[in-house]
Parts: sequence; C-alpha cells; structure tokens
Amino acid sequence: MPWLEGTIPRWPASRDRDGGGIVSLPVAVADSAPAYRRGLSLALERAGFAPVEEPDDLVAWAGVGGCRALLLTVRSASDWEPARCLAESNPELVVVVLLVDPTSDRHAEALRTGARGVTAWDATPEAIVEVLAAAVRGYALLPSGIASAMARGQPPLFDPDWVTAEEIDWLRLLAGGATIHELADKVGYSERAFYRILHGLYGRMRVSSRTEAILQARRWGLLS
Repeated sequence: MPWLEGTIPRWPASRDRDGGGIVSLPVAVADSAPAYRRGLSLALERAGFAPVEEPDDLVAWAGVGGCRALLLTVRSASDWEPARCLAESNPELVVVVLLVDPTSDRHAEALRTGARGVTAWDATPEAIVEVLAAAVRGYALLPSGIASAMARGQPPLFDPDWVTAEEIDWLRLLAGGATIHELADKVGYSERAFYRILHGLYGRMRVSSRTEAILQARRWGLLS
C-alpha cells in the first residue's frame, strides 16, 4: 500500500467541483496546543494536504458540504459526544481521532463514534499522516495489538471517567433488586427523569438495558 512505503504519503490533488483549478483536501487539526497543531500542519502540507487554521466554529466548518478531514484530539470522556456530533455532521467528513490514552477500548470507541481512523496523540506527525491517508482511501490503519484485542471481542475496560461513585451506588442497589421507582424516590428524581438519567449511564457503559448494565458492572468489579 502506498502509504506504508516508509515516506510521508502524498494525497493526490483533485479538480474542484467546477472542473477548474487543482485543489488539495482541506484538513483541520483540533487540538489545544498551538505547537502541536503547527507540527502536524507542516507534515500535512508536505504530504500534499491543505492544512487550515483551526476554525472558530468547528461544527460549522465540518458541516460544510464536500470532502474534508479533521484530526481531532480526544483527552477525556467528555470529548466523545462532540466527536460523534462532528462525525455525523457531514457524510464526506473524514474524522481521525487522536487518543491521548490509546487503549484498545478507546480505539474501538473512536470507530463507534464514526471516526474513519484513530491513532495515538503522541505518534509522530508522519505516522498520523499515514493513518489519515489510509482513512481517506477507506482503510482503518491500526496497530496489530490493538486490532487483535478488538477482534477478540473483549468487553470494554472500565474507565473511571464513565461512571461516578454515585452511579456505582445506583448500580449496586439495582443489582440488589431495587426498582427504578424506588431508586428514583431515594435520590429525589421523578421516575421519568431518572429513566433518562439511567439511559445516559447505560450509553456510557456501552450497554442498552438495566440487565446489561448490571452484568457490565459485575465484569468491571463495581458490585463487590
């Protein structure tokens, strides 16, 4: 594959929609560190991409029609929902997630949010460009160890950012036989409001029901 030949891959320029001048794929780098953005932008430019300044309104930029790419840093659990919204904003947007903590479950979560590629935040600029070049061609370039762990179908590892201490107490009560009505009354919510809160908890636990949440909590050792 051309992006694995040991040099920075070059993204082929293409003609614009009017058939006129030659244009390169625009790529935005969304990261809080200016020096990091500059380093990646230089590597992208050398590879034939068209790096752009991080837009003031990233959602609006991503939602513009046409093919474009976004390198998006994910540092914490709160970054997943914005990543999902960005990936869904434009079917032609190629999102590559840069993981500060690149575990196998976070690689899988990045792909579940709609990212076309994912790699470690501290990978070399050249390696990140390789992952982007693969993604724009329809391939997900993953380290073999990460791919093997994902293929084994292991349940997601517990991430303390996903479940609070109070929510662990709720799970223990549910596992002990408490009803949603009883638990909602105990914590001071209406039953309807508490159902919505639990639905959000189930989503962060990567499950869809009370029973699955209890089983997941047991696998993670939260009920002991």
